[in-house]
Amino acid sequence: MCVTQILLSRSTGSVKLADLGASTQLTDTMTKANTLIGSPCWMAPEIMSQEKYDGKADIWSLGITCLEMATGAPPHYGAHPVQVMNLIVASPPPVLEGEQFSKCFKEFVALCLVKDPEKRPTLTQLLRHAFVKKARKTAEIKLMMQGGTLR
Repeated sequence: MCVTQILLSRSTGSVKLADLGASTQLTDTMTKANTLIGSPCWMAPEIMSQEKYDGKADIWSLGITCLEMATGAPPHYGAHPVQVMNLIVASPPPVLEGEQFSKCFKEFVALCLVKDPEKRPTLTQLLRHAFVKKARKTAEIKLMMQGGTLR
């Protein structure tokens, strides 16, 4: 089963993603991991292919989580984990479709779901994306109207 938790703060409005099933610590001497552990629905293709991976695998997982929040389920949900792994490696990346989603959001998700990790953006690059900038302004306005603060 594929499980990711979305943690929300009532006081600050901050959002954190958590997958408490597995984690790997990278160090100054080890910049890429090579373990095959985690929730298959959110795993990046490079993990499934048993290549070394880094933080860009988390960018893929962010894209899958965005798809899940938008559509109600991650791609390949309900399939056997081995089948999910094969589909992620062999299929083109999933695409967010539907007129109810903004072009900006669709572009953000598409950037996260670039199969080649070398071409996938970094977190710093994603934070500069118009979707994130617009979302932050909206969150700040809502919190100010409610008397909250952002940190």
